[in-house]
Amino acid sequence: MKIKAPILTALIMSIFWGAFLSCSDSNKFEFKTGNIRNVFEAAKKSKKNVFVLITDSTCGKCKHFETFLKAQTSTISFLNKEYILYKADISNTDGRTVAEITKCPSYPFPYFFDYEGNLLAFGFPNNENFNVRNLDDVKIDQFKFSELYRLPITIENYKELVSLNMKATLLMSRDQSSKIKAFRLFQKSLDIAAYPYNLSKTSNNLQKLNMQNLNYRKKIDSYEVTASDKKLYKNSEYEEFVSSEVNPIEMATVYSIDKRTQDLGNIELSKPRKFNFTITNTSKTNITIKNVTHICDCIKFTWSKTKIRPKEYAEVNGVFTPFIDGAFSKEIFIHTDSYQPMTTVFITGTVK
Repeated sequence: MKIKAPILTALIMSIFWGAFLSCSDSNKFEFKTGNIRNVFEAAKKSKKNVFVLITDSTCGKCKHFETFLKAQTSTISFLNKEYILYKADISNTDGRTVAEITKCPSYPFPYFFDYEGNLLAFGFPNNENFNVRNLDDVKIDQFKFSELYRLPITIENYKELVSLNMKATLLMSRDQSSKIKAFRLFQKSLDIAAYPYNLSKTSNNLQKLNMQNLNYRKKIDSYEVTASDKKLYKNSEYEEFVSSEVNPIEMATVYSIDKRTQDLGNIELSKPRKFNFTITNTSKTNITIKNVTHICDCIKFTWSKTKIRPKEYAEVNGVFTPFIDGAFSKEIFIHTDSYQPMTTVFITGTVK
């Protein structure tokens, strides 16, 4: 049977536009918002992972990143195929909850979960076009992790910590039996590390479930509050956990530092100024300074790479070259191989 030319043309055009629209849909970039539980339920039904972008609607950098991401057509096509995309905006309650679960240190920040709530990876891939086909490329080193999150745990520990708290949160809206399971997951996460989200949820659940109280006061007292915590957790529910700061130097049982804050006084613009901190080993085993960092290259560091024996000390030397005038407070991260892996010190002063 012969097909008439107009019909054949219409058939070809139909196939063409169908393929075109299908391709367009695969490159369409649209985040889901709202309750995170609904997102994971949808992901489970479709057997997809969940890509979470934690952002802040008042943040210019966040808007620029979304614009950049939309232009990465290959990446968008892959994400649409393998993931449900969710935007957690901290300016609303639903988005803030996700940021609280992850203890998100800055914005924007990407997280990758499976549909069960397990954290697979977090951070930015080591490439220019946000290619996330291989999640092994999505990683940060342990030093940077410690600086960002201020938790005395490994990256793998952190993944387990977030996974437990995400799973517990997903259970909380269900029946009483599920809430008890959620409490146990929150409690288990405390064995890894304490931070405002799991401390608060454990306390709240104990009250709601009328269960015996836990002795978690030491965990609260030893928690080091960060600048991002003050923005993220500063509300009535978390007030107890971020209202007072702990001086990690005073808490130290492994080493002590002669001064946590060093005032350099008045400094001339572009003129280098030297400073140093002395670290004394107060433990019974050797320790080594592994790294000393600051967020910009205006400070250069040198330090002893040899082991510090018990009761002995070593110096961290720095040279600060100011490029902007005005008052300053510079945070410096000191990493060691001890179980007190990182601590912070500061230099302050005024550039004239």
